[in-house]
Amino acid sequence: MALKAATALANESKTPELDRERDVLIEQIVSGEKPDAVKQFKALIQKRDLIVATSESAKARVAEAERIARTEEQRRDVVREAWTKRVESRLHYCVMAPDPKDAFIARRPYDPPLDWGKVIRKEKIRLLGKNELDEGKPATMYEVAGVRKHYFVHGEIMRDPFVAEVGDLVLLCAERAGYDKTRSDDAFELWRGDAPLYPPSWPQPVQRGGLAARIARVPLIAEKARFNPFHVSRNDMYWAISDVKLHWPADRSIVVDAEVQADLGGGRYEMLSESGHQYTWILEVPPSLPNKALLLPAHSVWLIANQAHFDKTLRKLVLVAQDLEEHYVIEK
Repeated sequence: MALKAATALANESKTPELDRERDVLIEQIVSGEKPDAVKQFKALIQKRDLIVATSESAKARVAEAERIARTEEQRRDVVREAWTKRVESRLHYCVMAPDPKDAFIARRPYDPPLDWGKVIRKEKIRLLGKNELDEGKPATMYEVAGVRKHYFVHGEIMRDPFVAEVGDLVLLCAERAGYDKTRSDDAFELWRGDAPLYPPSWPQPVQRGGLAARIARVPLIAEKARFNPFHVSRNDMYWAISDVKLHWPADRSIVVDAEVQADLGGGRYEMLSESGHQYTWILEVPPSLPNKALLLPAHSVWLIANQAHFDKTLRKLVLVAQDLEEHYVIEK
């Protein structure tokens, strides 16, 4: 009767065949009809432990594996958090080229171009009041001589409050239009009276959003002109994988910041399209390429790659690395 009950439970388990074999061995051990039944029973438990942990030693191994996995995920979270605190983690919102005046920046007309230059004017002002009883709020204004053009920046209302001094080198990923009467959203803000009103000394279109930050040197992208790279964001990689279609010229090298998911061995690395998404792609790294040590799980790396194609065997987007750098921006 006990054997039948045990067999019924086995039918609901994850290893019904092994459980039935276990029940037979238990009866053989009890009856003494098979001398080596105990040895076979131990082997059976070890075999079953590989599928579902039942013995104390197997449970301990599973618990240790789970602890290591949690520790590894916590380590990845720390590395990712450190990256998100860097200015360059937000450069995927920009259109980037070795020369900020490069015409290909027009590829994404609604995304701001990455530019850099020195602060040539700083002034504390008071915004014009919206009526006779409004004295206007204080503001800090900057003029920056960028490579593409001059920028006029309202420091307090950029994406991150911007503070700099005359002579500082700064990076800008500013909104394309700034204050522009032709834009419906700005016209609407003016109609509501929400848009800041600047004094005559700052009549130019003023940057009221985007990214501006002090930097210690010109972004490293300026040194990559020999690759003629086409800037691709993590989101671009996500949609290329999702659509199984390249959204950039196949004969161009791309520059992208990417997170390493895993070292697959043999010079291949699995890369995340975007953190938190399941889509990944494969980076092939030639043995002689410098800086391969940067390719650590959970670490982000700037890379230039080419030969983009969808591998039918791997069923993955594959690119070949040409250049690897840890950082493109050195903050001041």
